[in-house]
Amino acid sequence: MLLEIALTVCLTTDLPCKDINVELRPLSRETLGQAVLYTTGRTEIHINQYTFENLSERRLRSLLVHEYAHIQTYAQGEIKSRHGSAFRKNCLALAKLHNVPQSTCRAKRD
Repeated sequence: MLLEIALTVCLTTDLPCKDINVELRPLSRETLGQAVLYTTGRTEIHINQYTFENLSERRLRSLLVHEYAHIQTYAQGEIKSRHGSAFRKNCLALAKLHNVPQSTCRAKRD
């Protein structure tokens, strides 16, 4: 289910989907997911392996929309502003395409 939804979301962006790994990782309990930008330019999405099984399909889709919006924003050269205007613009557009709540695009507690 994870990779299927991830690919569905990614294919509605202009990102190189085959180059973006989406993995379950042991994140802190408060962190559902994270978009990671390495110094090499490679990007990944990590989903919390501890909470993954409790996520509904809709919540997982929302989470992936949020994280792919971060990667889109990184690809546009906006690296330092985590939840700034470029992120919100990207996220709201993806949220609309995937019929997830706009609240998906709010900053989460880190």
